[in-house]
Amino acid sequence: MDLGLALQLLEKLSEEIRTSREQAAPFAAESYSVQGIASACGAIRNHYPSPEYNIRAAVFSVGYAVWKPFLEVNPEEVQTSLQTNIASAFTKFSRKAILSFKENDIENGKRGILIFTGATASLRGDVVTSAIATGKHGLRVLS
Repeated sequence: MDLGLALQLLEKLSEEIRTSREQAAPFAAESYSVQGIASACGAIRNHYPSPEYNIRAAVFSVGYAVWKPFLEVNPEEVQTSLQTNIASAFTKFSRKAILSFKENDIENGKRGILIFTGATASLRGDVVTSAIATGKHGLRVLS
């Protein structure tokens, strides 16, 4: 999905949340590199600089999918799937979110919530889903 479409979908969801008188704004990372995640976190902090707007929820909804038979998947595609689905989620995204949550007062027994979206492939692979199944299963297990 391109960044423009992702932002449109995020804006629509944010608007739905705002209609219930809650605060929400869309932020998308241009990439799932350390710099891409750091840039998105910086944009969030700039948008909500006041401590009263600390981050209470963070959603990681990405996936790198390769739809090829197992023997046609190349090592670079497997590596990209692992980097996107697992490493980015935990070493970059989760770390930034949890550090933000630590600034929050405990509310209803929590400081914040991390949400990771998955894929059916994380539970059962298929002949053409080996790369995404590996990445999403890793994400599921670590979540």
